[in-house]
Amino acid sequence: GFDAFLEKQQYGGIAKSGLSVSDVVGKWVHYKTKIQNDWKSASIKRNTPTLEKLVILLDDPEARTVSPKVMRDQFIERRYALPQGLKKKSELRAGMKDALDIHGNAVLDENGNPVQVVVYKSSNEIIELCSKKGWSTDSRDTIGRENGLIKQFLQWAEGQGHMQAGLDKVLRDYTRYSRKSNRTIFTPEDLKAFFESEYYQNGDLMTEPHKHWIPLICLTTGARSGEVAQLRVSDIQAFEAADSEPIFSFSFIADEDTDQTSKTDSSRRIT
Repeated sequence: GFDAFLEKQQYGGIAKSGLSVSDVVGKWVHYKTKIQNDWKSASIKRNTPTLEKLVILLDDPEARTVSPKVMRDQFIERRYALPQGLKKKSELRAGMKDALDIHGNAVLDENGNPVQVVVYKSSNEIIELCSKKGWSTDSRDTIGRENGLIKQFLQWAEGQGHMQAGLDKVLRDYTRYSRKSNRTIFTPEDLKAFFESEYYQNGDLMTEPHKHWIPLICLTTGARSGEVAQLRVSDIQAFEAADSEPIFSFSFIADEDTDQTSKTDSSRRIT
C-alpha cells in the first residue's frame, strides 16, 4: 500500500501500468476510430504518422515516465531534426513486428494474416542519418499543425491516467526553437556556373524532358516540385511583350475535375 502510494507520488499520481507511449497512442487511435467514430480512413492515414514521430523521438518509453523535461529535451528540441517522409526511407527501419490491438492480440488483415508494422531505429540514429544524408526536414508551420494533434493526444492520455499532467503545455515552448536551415539564396555567380556548365549546355543530366523543365520552373517561380509536376500544358501561357522576352504565366490552381491537388487553399495562385 505505502510503496504503491510512493510510486504514484514519484510519477505524478499515475499508477504503474507498463504501457509504452506507443501502447497509449494505440488506445487513443482506437478511441477516436471505434468509440467516438471521429476518424475515418483518411484521418487515420493523415494523423498516425504525426503520432509516430512522437513515439520515435521519445524512443517509446513507459508512458508514465515521460516528464515535462523529457518532452522538452527529447521531443521539442529535436523535432526539427526529423526528416520528411519517414515511411519512405528504408534506411531508417530496424525491422518489422506484428501489430497488436489494445488487448495485446495480433491484428489480422482481411485474409487472417498478421498485420506488420515498422520498427524504426533509435531517434539518435535517425537524426544522425538525416544530417549525414542532407534530407529535408519539416517546416515550422507543419510542426505547428502537428503539435496541435499531439497536444490533443497528451490531454486525453493525462485524462485517462496514462501520462503525467502538463505535458501538453510544454508544446508551447516549441516556438523558442528555430529550425536550423542550410538554405541560402542563389547568387548570380551560382546561376551562371550552373546554366553555363558543360553538363547543362549539352543536356547530359536531362535524359527526359521533365528532368529539365520541372527543376527549371521550380527555380524561376519558387513553386514546389510537386506543384510543377501537376501542371498541364494548358496551365502555362506565354504573352508577347513589345520590348522584352515573352512573359510566362503558370496557373497553380487545382481543377476539381482532375486529380490535381493543392497543399492548402493559399497554394492556389497564378505566377
